[in-house]
Amino acid sequence: MELPDAGSTDGTGGRVPRLPERWRKLAVGLGIVFVGYVAVMTLVIAVKLAFHAPSNKLTDDISSLAGLPFYTGMFSLLGIKFWAIAGTIALFSGVMLSCADRGLRAGSFFLVAALISFWLGMDDAFRLHETVLPSMLGVDEKLVLAFYVFGMLAFVAAFLGTIRRSEYLLLGIAGFLFAMSLVVDVTESIGPLTGMIYPGIVEDSFKLTGILAWAVYLGHSALGIVLPRLRGPAARLPSQAVSEEVARQAPAEPGMGGVLPAVALDSPGVPHSEAPRLRTSPNARPSKRRRVALTRARRGHTV
Repeated sequence: MELPDAGSTDGTGGRVPRLPERWRKLAVGLGIVFVGYVAVMTLVIAVKLAFHAPSNKLTDDISSLAGLPFYTGMFSLLGIKFWAIAGTIALFSGVMLSCADRGLRAGSFFLVAALISFWLGMDDAFRLHETVLPSMLGVDEKLVLAFYVFGMLAFVAAFLGTIRRSEYLLLGIAGFLFAMSLVVDVTESIGPLTGMIYPGIVEDSFKLTGILAWAVYLGHSALGIVLPRLRGPAARLPSQAVSEEVARQAPAEPGMGGVLPAVALDSPGVPHSEAPRLRTSPNARPSKRRRVALTRARRGHTV
C-alpha cells in the first residue's frame, strides 16, 4: 500500500501539501506542450501579419492548396523527415548525457548536431538559402551555402576528439554526399549527362542519401558514446538496489551471517553467479519482519 505524500514543512512548522510525483511530471510535460504551441502560433500570426497571408495558406497542405498529386515533393518531404529523425536522436542523446553529469564534451557534441539537423531541416522545408534569405536579406545563395560548409568544418574541428571515438567513416560518407549535392546545385550540371537526366534528381538523390548517412551516424554514435557513459560503475541493477534496501531495513538474525537476503537470488535479470549467497544453517528461518520485508521487495520489483 502506498502512503500519501506528507509534503514539506513551511516556516511555521506546518505541513505544505505537495502534488504527487506523477502529477508534477504531468504538469511539466503539459507546460512544455503549451509553450511549444504558443511559440508556433506566435510565428504563424507574425507571418500572417507581415505578409498578409490568408489563413488557409498557413495551415493547409501544399498539395491540397495547389490541387497537386499526393506524391508532389516526395524527395523533399522525406529529406525533412530524416532531418527531424537525426535531430531528435542527437537532442535526446545530448540531454541524457547532460542529465547524467558525465561527458559534457560529448553532450555538447550531440546538442550542436541537433541544432545543425533542425536548422538544415528548416532550410529544406522553407527554402531558406534559395528563396527566403536572398529575397528578404539580399544574401547571395552561394554565400549561404559557403557559410554552411564552413559551419560543418568548424563543427568537426571543435569536436574532433569525440568524432575520432565514433564511426567517423559514416560522417565522412555523409559529408561527401552533401558535397556532391552542393556541386550539382551550384553548377546545375552533371557533366556529360546534362540534358539527358534532370539535374534536380541527381542533386536530391545525393542530399537524401547524405541525410540518411548523417542520421545513421548520429544513431550509431549515440549507441557507442551515450550507453557506455550512462552504464558507469555506479550504475546498478534494480534488483541489487532492492536487495540492499531490504538488508538495511531488516536486521540480521542470529545464524544468518548478516548478509543480503535471498531476494537477489531469484530476481529477474541478475545472474546467479553475481547474486550474493546466504550463509545460513540448515534450520535457520527468517523472522516474520524479514519475511514481510522480502515479500514487499519482491512485489515492488515485479511491478
